[in-house]
Amino acid sequence: MSASTEGMSESTDGEPQGREGNGAALPLRPAERELLAVFDRLAPQGSVRWAFEDAMARLEREHGAPPWRGLPADLWERGRSAQVGQRLVGDVVAALADLLAGDTRQVVEEGAETRLRAAWEALRYLAARVEALEDRIDPGGQAVPDLASVAPHPDLGSLLDTVGDWLPLPDRSQAVLDGECGDGSLAAALARSGSAVHGVDPRPRMVWALLDARSEGELPAAPTTVTCAEVVDVLEAAAPASLAGVVARGCVDRADLPGKVRLTGAAARALVVGGAVAVVTMDRRAFEDRCPPSVRDLLPGAPIAPEAWALLLDRTGFEVLGTATSGVTHVITGRRRR
Repeated sequence: MSASTEGMSESTDGEPQGREGNGAALPLRPAERELLAVFDRLAPQGSVRWAFEDAMARLEREHGAPPWRGLPADLWERGRSAQVGQRLVGDVVAALADLLAGDTRQVVEEGAETRLRAAWEALRYLAARVEALEDRIDPGGQAVPDLASVAPHPDLGSLLDTVGDWLPLPDRSQAVLDGECGDGSLAAALARSGSAVHGVDPRPRMVWALLDARSEGELPAAPTTVTCAEVVDVLEAAAPASLAGVVARGCVDRADLPGKVRLTGAAARALVVGGAVAVVTMDRRAFEDRCPPSVRDLLPGAPIAPEAWALLLDRTGFEVLGTATSGVTHVITGRRRR
């Protein structure tokens, strides 16, 4: 996807300096700089990391959309000297205008099965742009985007039956974020007690399976919503003091120390005063035993001891309430202080 960033040169401080015009770098216009700054600040996610290919394949299989045939061969060349906004939107429209007309004729002549082809092409183009922006911000995440799917995840086991004890919510009617929600078993337990549960998981196939189970009535009460995303990104986007509880598992064991601090800070911001956070972590030895060496060496971080989590929670605005243990799984609970 590196071709999508051609035409941009970098200054010594990493800011884009211009676009190509007849072989020379031209200064970026203020609107272009502003747009790039927004992308850098928001760190857009979605394409490879959220299994774009898997989602598109599912739509093709279940809704009869035609297989992807690839972008027009000269699309990137046409976008090289365009302004950033034109690359994102304008060039898509220009490049696909004839395809839109062709699709309209085919809908009439051949039926509705080909109606989505132009939308497919536009989505793929925009996904390529997002991938290029992601790669500038997080090259490692782009190179190995599926670590969440192959790293071990803690099993709550018997702790599911005592969730009310280790997640003391100030108000059961308020929302709880369950990340990473997995098969939805914890979300179902929380929903049975009256909570509105928002499930978050970065593993697309887990999210698809959970949505299927809910639509088929296997999990009729939970979760209220399901989002395919990184837990910390959803917490940072949530309104301040909008949640009564946060459960974080899986992601806490993969994250490095700055990532762990970022996660606890985002949870504190999203929780109401008195709201509960539960960090679900594995014993480090068990985690490493279950991790293939190739995965273990590529992970940003590893599990830390419950005592270390207690210290971290205390330093980021929580009163530590205690630790519950089941086998190799520990749950460290904190309450947001005033």
